[in-house]
Amino acid sequence: MHTNAQYFCYVYDATEGTPQMFALDADSWPEAVSETRRVMLDEAGSAFAEIWDGAGESVMRIDGPPQAGGLLRSLRRARPFSRLSKP
Repeated sequence: MHTNAQYFCYVYDATEGTPQMFALDADSWPEAVSETRRVMLDEAGSAFAEIWDGAGESVMRIDGPPQAGGLLRSLRRARPFSRLSKP
């Protein structure tokens, strides 16, 4: 049985200390990036986001305002704590 990957994004805003977590409606990394940019539309220019796959094995960071295209980087580190996240 094949299970689709789940994607989550953590949006960090300079004005808040704790990231906001959003479950993304995406089946692939490109869809997850598009969804994250949509989520970030209302954020300030200093905001950035990290996209995680459901297994917590891969993460991608989007820097800068989404209108400028942002910078995509793949990272490896522990998933951050969020008030809304539950293990």
